[in-house]
Amino acid sequence: MSNAPFKGVISKLENIRKGRPSIHAEQIGYKNIGEEIQILHSVTGEVYNGNDKWYVLTDGTFMWSGVIYTPVEVTHIEKKILVTADDIGILDIIDQGAISALENGWINSIAVLVNHPGDDPDDPSSYYLNGLVDKLSAKRRKSVNGTESKQNLLDSTHIGLHFTMNSGGPVNYKFGKPYAKDGYKHITKGRFFKSAFLMSEDRLADPKVKEAIYYELDEQYNKFKNVFGREPDHLTSHFDVLTFTQELFEYALDWTNKKGIPMRTHRFLPRIKRVLYDIPFTIDLPSIKRLDKWEHALGRREGIKDPQNTMVDHYGPDIPFIAANYPNQIIKKQNKLKEWMENFLVSDDNYRELVIHLLKEKPRKQRWFKKKYKKMLKTDYPGINVSHFDGRLAEYLSLQECSPWNTEKHPEIRFMEP
Repeated sequence: MSNAPFKGVISKLENIRKGRPSIHAEQIGYKNIGEEIQILHSVTGEVYNGNDKWYVLTDGTFMWSGVIYTPVEVTHIEKKILVTADDIGILDIIDQGAISALENGWINSIAVLVNHPGDDPDDPSSYYLNGLVDKLSAKRRKSVNGTESKQNLLDSTHIGLHFTMNSGGPVNYKFGKPYAKDGYKHITKGRFFKSAFLMSEDRLADPKVKEAIYYELDEQYNKFKNVFGREPDHLTSHFDVLTFTQELFEYALDWTNKKGIPMRTHRFLPRIKRVLYDIPFTIDLPSIKRLDKWEHALGRREGIKDPQNTMVDHYGPDIPFIAANYPNQIIKKQNKLKEWMENFLVSDDNYRELVIHLLKEKPRKQRWFKKKYKKMLKTDYPGINVSHFDGRLAEYLSLQECSPWNTEKHPEIRFMEP
């Protein structure tokens, strides 16, 4: 921000807090009357003596504003968050995790896959997502004070299209009937719907492949509108495939510009995640810096509000673990959320997204998930990795432990409303 830092003068002995703007946060020191401080901006925090404004200092700490004089008005930044559960619409165990998280107020957004393998493209009444719509319509989210929201989950949730060209099959017939008797094989041997790990720049530059991708995006978008009766609240993509090449990325930006739909940002936090993400792929993924350059050149339509950064450090785990390790994983994930929340409050961002992957089940060893789901996912819907299901459950248990946003205890970060 151009006017920061702002000068502040202490008018009464005041404690310095670390981690979050609260009198219950860790006290790491104090300032005496007459001392000067340097302020980045103010944020909403815990109400104290009728005042919920807190100052963020240049060293990343927090001080209550009630006893601090500032010669000029300090810029105030309201912190908004989109907490999105990905990969909804294929497995009930994943969908139930998201519905429970929505109902409890842990998340406010879902990214929906529309190509369920049991759907008959010629019979909309067969669509799996119809059942999801019914479930969302029948439930309500708990509000900040624990009471039920007046709106049902269908109306109060950000529901986005999770475009895929690398899981399951296409939703249209133009490039081959999706669910023929030989299942998935004839598609993977063709030009479309290969694993994201097997894609190449040459393949994605093939005019026929590009035609198929663009056509499929429109088909998935139309199916989404048919099921939910509204525009997607945002566009995301499975494995972030829409950021794999310049042409794909620019097409997605232009497509969302024309339709006025926000798109998940490529700016991952921590940044190293984008670098590590590149390792298993045969394609050379463009860096965040290059994607920034392309986005800046194309521009965004006025009124579209994309998240400024995307936090991707909650899902995992990094290595396989057994059920006995769930408590340890919860602690690690909770520490990540605390670090992320503090980073968000100190930053000059006002809108970020947190990406998570959930499922609801009692603590299970990874081999239990593989025994139950691996065959089905391999034959009916390749592209969702059952090896990560214990990590999805760990994420669910972490949010169940504490979701440090949009509550009376954590008023500093609020949900972005649809």
